[in-house]
Amino acid sequence: MTHPSDENLIAEFESSAEKLMTATAGGMLTWRIWGEGTPLVLLHGGHGSWKHWFRNIPVLQNHFRLYVPDMPGMGDSRDVEYRDIADVAGYLASGLEELGVNGEYFLAGFSFGAQCAAHLHRAHRGRVRKAYLLGSIGMGRYVPLNRQLRRWRGVADEVERLAIHRLNFLDFMVKDPAKVSPFLVKLHAQQVESALLTPNESFRPADIDDCLTEQPVPLMTIWGEYDALVKDYFDERIEFLKHYRPEAQYHIIPGAGHWIMYEAADEVNQILLEDLRRQCAVPEEALAVSEAD
Repeated sequence: MTHPSDENLIAEFESSAEKLMTATAGGMLTWRIWGEGTPLVLLHGGHGSWKHWFRNIPVLQNHFRLYVPDMPGMGDSRDVEYRDIADVAGYLASGLEELGVNGEYFLAGFSFGAQCAAHLHRAHRGRVRKAYLLGSIGMGRYVPLNRQLRRWRGVADEVERLAIHRLNFLDFMVKDPAKVSPFLVKLHAQQVESALLTPNESFRPADIDDCLTEQPVPLMTIWGEYDALVKDYFDERIEFLKHYRPEAQYHIIPGAGHWIMYEAADEVNQILLEDLRRQCAVPEEALAVSEAD
């Protein structure tokens, strides 16, 4: 599939979004909404924004009504404070209700968003039709970010700081250097530097496991083969799923890193659409990924 440039695609979907805000105890949460149909909630990763999903929105919006928040402390919701992940889940749950999502919905979360998705399932018991966790650190050991990333704080020179962000981006987010454009590095740097809260301090992977086992929800997990957080511990995740959630599906996409929805966008979009088709009992041809998407 031929894609438009990342910069043009982000600009297009920024301008076409329905942008709404919902109230929380810590400030106003910003949401972007696209499409019509069954609700599908997309939760981005740490130090990110809705833009983590910009390669997926063009396809998914054709078949679902997408609700994509900027998470507390990040993006356009960076002034929203929270104490823990339970607070985030509560803000998301009440926000969805304020936006009129009062029935069932599908839920996908990436990285930090996967943890938030697990807690949102706990907060909205019986409401999530199926959860899709991408790049999740739950279900086994993981390598903390502070062991991998170079420090950019305190580096005054912008060129030097951007070079550090590029190295971190390659080490952590994307495996293939050919897919790391100057625009993406600048986007990543802007999102990281503008985040007012550090969600990795709230990472407690055991909480994800508790949420997924205390009241199971239909589940699919997706990782990249070279995900820097968990690539050495896939066996533990497969054992967790076999033991606690034997009905769950999992995919490990060859050649891709942590930001799986960008680096392997076509594969991820196809996996999601095929499974969502089965959940919604929609004819396969109606959800085909094509050049027109």
